[in-house]
Amino acid sequence: MLTNVSLQKKSFDDYRKFLHHSEEEELQALARHIGKKRIVHISATDTGGGVAELLHSLIPLERSLEIDSSWRVLRGSAAFFSVTKHLHNALQGGGHMFKESSFRTHEKDLYIQVSKDIGLVLQSVQADVLIIHDPQPLLAGCDITDIPRASRIHIDLSKPDKNVLEFLMPFLATYDKVLFSMEEYVPHGLDIEKVIIDPPAIDPLSEKNNFMSKKEAQDILRSYKIDTARPIIAQVSRFDIWKDPLGVVAAYRMAKREMTGLQLLLLGSMSAKDDPEAEEVFRNIKADAASDPDIHLISEHNNRLVNAVQTGVDIILQKSLREGFGLTATEAMWKGTPVIAGNVGGLRLQIKNGENGFLVDTPKQAAERIVDLMESASLCKRMGENGRSTVREKFLLPMHLRRHLDIYHDLLGSSLY
Repeated sequence: MLTNVSLQKKSFDDYRKFLHHSEEEELQALARHIGKKRIVHISATDTGGGVAELLHSLIPLERSLEIDSSWRVLRGSAAFFSVTKHLHNALQGGGHMFKESSFRTHEKDLYIQVSKDIGLVLQSVQADVLIIHDPQPLLAGCDITDIPRASRIHIDLSKPDKNVLEFLMPFLATYDKVLFSMEEYVPHGLDIEKVIIDPPAIDPLSEKNNFMSKKEAQDILRSYKIDTARPIIAQVSRFDIWKDPLGVVAAYRMAKREMTGLQLLLLGSMSAKDDPEAEEVFRNIKADAASDPDIHLISEHNNRLVNAVQTGVDIILQKSLREGFGLTATEAMWKGTPVIAGNVGGLRLQIKNGENGFLVDTPKQAAERIVDLMESASLCKRMGENGRSTVREKFLLPMHLRRHLDIYHDLLGSSLY
């Protein structure tokens, strides 16, 4: 029920340029102290979302420092992932699964039983530290008491369904540490001594984020029949109701009333096995956009294409209704592309409204900001430059690596001495 993830190699030497000399020395000293301790990450999937994106970079970088880090993913049934998707939605405020009027006991029982089965397999994993990512494997790690464990919750818990949160809290409390992206996500009643705030980060040297020229980016866009001579706005995200793709379409239509040549590109992936709702969301968007040839809808897992879109379009939107962090916004900011984002969750951690991007609450506000940016090259330039500076200072992989080494050190405690 657990599969080991094969990872490409990375070299810490390539990332030195993103660190001050003192930071580099501190990081290497921490890595030496941790030594050959076995760090094992457990998550739902190795494709299609921000957690997978992050671990594909973080773990190889830890290995390059001679830390014995590995990653395993769940092999669950479609029924199990349907239940955990309901759980995810409820924790972000969707609530329909765990409300008394629609609570389905058999789903709860399935989640608990599959988690117990995974837990039995997990007990045979050789590890000195376990990091359990998000609710899907949360229960599976609860009965392991002889290994230091941390639960890493990546999702937006600012407005959780109270019933589902109450259900999960006793399990969450069994962990030695619980990691969140923001303080606002920490549930009331959780032991504050266990809490660590750990914002995610992007890998500046990945295929998705490495430098790509504007010309190369636009050549790639043209190969997808997108007219780069006309203005283009885009959203890059999973096809998920929380990303509000229909709200993006509505904002585009309002903006197009003032900019008749405007195009919209929605790029996403349906490869995440833990998201069974993606295909239905995609069909709904496709039906809504069918009458407009200037709406381009692409479902493809292609990092080079993501880079081209984030580099080659005029504006990136991330109009989420809930957002644990929003790595696609970070990626676009790193490329110097102005970003318009939903005024929620982790997007507020990254974007200071009017300084390095814009935060919006409605499609109408998004449309107004689209027009403002399209009509002012200097505003686009300023938002893009400030956004890149923010990411350079706060949200690059080496900083995230340092925080994780601190976390491992904290969990291992006296066993290091």
